[in-house]
Amino acid sequence: MTSRDAIALTCYGEARGESLEGRAAVAWVLKNRLTSGRWGHTYEAVATAPHQFSCWNVGDPNRDVLLKKLEAVQSGAVPQDAALNECYWIADG
Repeated sequence: MTSRDAIALTCYGEARGESLEGRAAVAWVLKNRLTSGRWGHTYEAVATAPHQFSCWNVGDPNRDVLLKKLEAVQSGAVPQDAALNECYWIADG
């Protein structure tokens, strides 16, 4: 998983039903936690740190959704999901 994937998928998993601002807020939380260094030194480490973002917790149904989306993206598929595409746009910003 790349940093871009970690940001986008965390935004998607935590706020896919929210507005653009809500998704962007998740990205800011990730950035702030990365800056603090308390939860890891990469976006991937921060996003998947235990109990930081519920969408990555083992047993959370969102985790399976995210892993399937990640697998599709890594295989070269372009997401056919407007919310996920917007989350990648946020990650690129």
